[in-house]
Amino acid sequence: MGVKLTGAEYKAFIASDWGHPDAYWDDTSFKVDGQKTDDIDDQALNDDAIVEILAGYFFADQKMSTRGVKATTFVKKWLKKHTTFTVTVIVPKERRDELMSLLEGMASKGVSVAR
Repeated sequence: MGVKLTGAEYKAFIASDWGHPDAYWDDTSFKVDGQKTDDIDDQALNDDAIVEILAGYFFADQKMSTRGVKATTFVKKWLKKHTTFTVTVIVPKERRDELMSLLEGMASKGVSVAR
């Protein structure tokens, strides 16, 4: 079974110590917004995209070239240790300002709001 995360969470994983520049995916298949792919362009990935890692391996660095870990297991561990989560909310356009005001009011409590 795969593991799902938002585009924002995927980018946070890639930017973290867990997904550092020497790390790489191998024989990995993904779904982005329901479309199967073998590669993800994280620069073009929308924060609200739904990314599903279906199968494959993750190598934390070039030294692990003969032995990687299951990509789904590795990302699940990262998600479990990650202290925040991302929420995508769909609201009618006419209620957008109301929702944004509510969320911005929570900013003093550590909530980050992206417009």
